[in-house]
Amino acid sequence: MTPKKKMQIIPVEKIWLSQQEAAEYLGMGKSFIVSLRKSGTLPHYMVGNSAFFKKEDIDNLIESNRVY
Repeated sequence: MTPKKKMQIIPVEKIWLSQQEAAEYLGMGKSFIVSLRKSGTLPHYMVGNSAFFKKEDIDNLIESNRVY
């Protein structure tokens, strides 16, 4: 009898965030994300009526607004 292989679960980090997830990620309100989206400050992608954001774009926005 051959030993069973252990199943390994590899966590996957999300790349795409919904509007609500983007707000939670930043610790801000959903309306703040909407204003960033509508002003063109935060790039987004539309699938039907739903907006999605790349986590990398959110990180870049924060990094680009660093105050020294």
